Amino acid sequence: MSIKTSRLVSKTVDHGSHTIIEPVNNLRRQALVSCSDKEAAAQIAKADDALSILKHEFGGWMENEVARLEASLEVYVANPVKERDQFFRVVHDVRGHAGTFGFPLAGRIADNLCRLIDAVSRVPNDIVTAHVFAIRAVVRENATTHDHPVGILLAQSLEKVTHVLVRGAAKVPSDKAETDASAGSSASPEPGAA
Repeated sequence: MSIKTSRLVSKTVDHGSHTIIEPVNNLRRQALVSCSDKEAAAQIAKADDALSILKHEFGGWMENEVARLEASLEVYVANPVKERDQFFRVVHDVRGHAGTFGFPLAGRIADNLCRLIDAVSRVPNDIVTAHVFAIRAVVRENATTHDHPVGILLAQSLEKVTHVLVRGAAKVPSDKAETDASAGSSASPEPGAA
């Protein structure tokens, strides 16, 4: 066994039948930049100032996100199986952007829809549409606080529906649910069932 070192790789160990190369890992040293609490607070304040300059544009950006969500909904409703992943990505984006743009209730509703899509193999289109319309209503009403009465009512109602659907999906294995759905009402009862 021989061991070599170089500046490109930290260690190369030759075991005859194979060689192990351990790469240089300077990331920890490069990422650790020490600064005082005062310097950290100054950097945070600088970032907050940059956000406050852009804050007046957040409403318009959120409206653009809602328009994108509604366009994606239209495509999803036409073909839920094929468009599920793309629609989920758009909802996920809205979930992330809503908090940054000052619409926490829209983010809460989008988060609920993400959880629903993730947990239930086939979410009824009317439930998906209700979530998107609720997000649109929250943005249209400029509900930028966590305690907007209409926004809270919408979020809580949709969360209750999601809870019921997720709990129901957990009781039925996904391939049995798909088999039952494809069989429709023509499924014959099990032998011995009355």
